[in-house]
Amino acid sequence: MIWDRAAWAAALAGREREAAAALGRVQDAHDAHRPQAEDEPDWLYWVSRDESLVMQGQVWTELRRPLRAVPILQTVIATYDHEHARESALYRSWLAAALLDAGEVEEAASETLRVIDLSTGLTSDRVAKRIIMLAERLVPYEHVPAAREALERVRAHR
Repeated sequence: MIWDRAAWAAALAGREREAAAALGRVQDAHDAHRPQAEDEPDWLYWVSRDESLVMQGQVWTELRRPLRAVPILQTVIATYDHEHARESALYRSWLAAALLDAGEVEEAASETLRVIDLSTGLTSDRVAKRIIMLAERLVPYEHVPAAREALERVRAHR
């Protein structure tokens, strides 16, 4: 959905008000959508409400608003089909980053370990970059046992 992308672009530019407005338009578009059963294209699932919620969680994570991001991402992850390892790894990487922003180092490290587990056997540069970013953010917490374990796994994973 175009408004998802507008929210993401605004978040990357640090424009919170613009991002929030675009997210509101996403919600409005979903509220106004009426499914048309058989004649809907197969790709439409990519603009589902759940996918928009993932984007919303990513936007709030990018804007360093973990109190908004964490509950959204946890809800989506809890209901997501985990057979899609790449997407699950990406979603959990955003959750891990938001948990770090919230000061929840142990939970962030646990999510990082889940991302690593999900990424085993994947050939996704995007997931690999997210793991590296999480590791870099965990380094200052290496004295915390959970963070140290995650960092050791990242080093072994490379």
